[in-house]
Amino acid sequence: MKIPCEFKIDLNSALYIPYTRHLYNSQRPSFTLDFDLRNKSEDLVPGYPHLDPAYSRIAETLIPFAIANHVFVCDSCCVAAKATPSETAYESVQEEKRYRVYLVPKIKMADDVKTDYSFASGLVDEYMKDYLKLNTEWSFAPHLREQMKKSVTGVQFKAFVLPERGLDEWAEILYRRVFKTKRLHLILDLDKTLIRAFPEKDLSGITKLREQLGGKMIQKKQRDKDLPDELSGTDSFKITFQFNGKERTLWIKPRPYLKEFLFAASKRYEISVLSMGVPQYIAKVMLGLDKIYPGISKLVPPERVMSSAYTIAKFRKGNKDLRMMYPFCRFSDRRNTVVIVDDSIDVWEGKENFRGLVFPISRYEGYEPSEIVQSKKSSLEKCLDHLNLVQEFFYKDALGDSDPDGNRVLSDEQLQGCRSVAVEKVWPKVYKLVAERSKQKSVSARTIKLADEGNE
Repeated sequence: MKIPCEFKIDLNSALYIPYTRHLYNSQRPSFTLDFDLRNKSEDLVPGYPHLDPAYSRIAETLIPFAIANHVFVCDSCCVAAKATPSETAYESVQEEKRYRVYLVPKIKMADDVKTDYSFASGLVDEYMKDYLKLNTEWSFAPHLREQMKKSVTGVQFKAFVLPERGLDEWAEILYRRVFKTKRLHLILDLDKTLIRAFPEKDLSGITKLREQLGGKMIQKKQRDKDLPDELSGTDSFKITFQFNGKERTLWIKPRPYLKEFLFAASKRYEISVLSMGVPQYIAKVMLGLDKIYPGISKLVPPERVMSSAYTIAKFRKGNKDLRMMYPFCRFSDRRNTVVIVDDSIDVWEGKENFRGLVFPISRYEGYEPSEIVQSKKSSLEKCLDHLNLVQEFFYKDALGDSDPDGNRVLSDEQLQGCRSVAVEKVWPKVYKLVAERSKQKSVSARTIKLADEGNE
């Protein structure tokens, strides 16, 4: 195999965390490239005491990519020559098979500087067992960033040599799996969509919300006698985690109908969670939910839980991107299988606009009418009705009458039909049908009421 002596990389075309996780989990590095950037002169770089002034720009550029564990795709390909026997036993034909080199950067740290975090691949809390440790807290904590700068001595690249289209083929397999199982992808936001987090001092806000809605909470069987009065009778729980060098404690109140929603939605969707919270907070919330609702970790496994803070150095702050979750979403024509539920649509705008995929659920501030009036549907229950219709319409438009028995495995022709259907084009039909059903229900209720009044 011929390996180039020079590798050129395009910073704008770096691949995201799903690819990095796949490389670490299923491949072994072919070789490593180590670059010592330590200072060998008397000149000092502000903030980087160990670095040579000539290399400080390299460190500044690569640190965000190393923190987020992006993958660089080299433009040079390796070529392997393979001898294949010809028709005569005395001759052979040289066949070329092309390979590509993928580089994952890692910051090298000084041994004499103690830091709170490792920049190598590792774990993010006990829940995210297969995660790479992406130290996003540097983005939020200035004193930790300064600590990191003082310890940088160089950079190392782990190199993975794979067939030229190896990663693209892997992404395509994941994309097709959705069609064969007839389960679309569902991305859920966490805060104010599925749960509401309260510091101890803000719990009084729940009482004010309840009073504004004009009623008392529908009491469930109390799970924990240690719950505050404001959370009594709910499935709430407390979490503690480290953030910005300090211990934080929050009360987590799950949204009404959350358990039923997740278990029902998982039958039609492959569920993922993408939150703007820091990883250690998300991990503790997911652990808590799995404790009060056993089985949640199987419906939403660790590899499908992500913090958008991972790529905060790459994307505009405050934005989410599908490519953080799904490798096939780097191709615009493969985003037609994703549905998003979020209380904020704006976070899905940016260089890539995903607004058309979002169901804008109402923002959960810790209380909603269904917690007072039992006959009212919760927001998650209404959302589930919409999601069920989206899945039905999607496969009806994709397959028509070609799959009357509901076979789980689709033919190539049926797969092609699925590719041509886009979720953003399904939503208008869903909204129209829901509005018609709501109107019919209102008319029926009015008719029944008039009939009852006539009987009196």
